[in-house]
Amino acid sequence: MSTQPEKSYDQKRNKVRQRALLSGKIYFNNRASVFDCLVRDMSLDGARLVLTDPISTPDAIDLYIPQKEQTFSARVAWRNGVELGVEFAQDRKSTRL
Repeated sequence: MSTQPEKSYDQKRNKVRQRALLSGKIYFNNRASVFDCLVRDMSLDGARLVLTDPISTPDAIDLYIPQKEQTFSARVAWRNGVELGVEFAQDRKSTRL
């Protein structure tokens, strides 16, 4: 049995995320459900999102960032209160709404 502590999610990440302060929208249920969020940091592979209230989201979401005019298909990798860590789909294509 190893006595080394388990790596945090930040330590497991392959890419460094850049700090950001972007408004975003989380869509799910075939875009029938939408919630505002704040994108706090972002990389080519994912992002850390902050919600105004803790909500239950499915594992698969779309993240729209109006300032970039882009939508990313994403998978929720972790949840912690009002924060979500998402990984963008490997074959993702950012699209405009």
